Amino acid sequence: VERRRLYGEEHPDIAVSLRKLGWVLFERQLLDSAERVLRVAVPMSRRVHGERHPETAEALSDLAVVMQARGNRAESEQLHLAALEAQRGVAGQELPLASTLNNLAWLAENRGDLDSAMALFREALELKRRFGADVQSLSNGLVALATVGSRAGQATQADSAAREALRRRRAA
Repeated sequence: VERRRLYGEEHPDIAVSLRKLGWVLFERQLLDSAERVLRVAVPMSRRVHGERHPETAEALSDLAVVMQARGNRAESEQLHLAALEAQRGVAGQELPLASTLNNLAWLAENRGDLDSAMALFREALELKRRFGADVQSLSNGLVALATVGSRAGQATQADSAAREALRRRRAA
């Protein structure tokens, strides 16, 4: 309320505050409220930041996660794809892009498209390796690849990814 009084209804700080409020509501499991707030934050972010901006991508990703939690996988996927488009080629967005790719990979895995899931996990891992993700994030990506690889019948690749994850965690 105070920010709106200071900045007016449409301002980058208002869009960021709404996005952050939406995420806090999500973390508190208040999905209806989180969705309502993020549905205001996303278009506002697009207007005040533009389509290819980190804040717009993050707002899209946050809403996508909420929609996935609500069981609306189709909308979640569309929102993740929009976030992906906002992140690709934008300097400094490589690790958030990897996170979006991971989310899309899990959606592909959920619908049984294991080949697409593995390709998305591999792309995310490449970004994490190249741009210095922390050991936990990189290991989690490797475990995800191993899990889906195992389900896809690619035992050698699954084993290799699992062993690399274990090596990295032990070395940390």
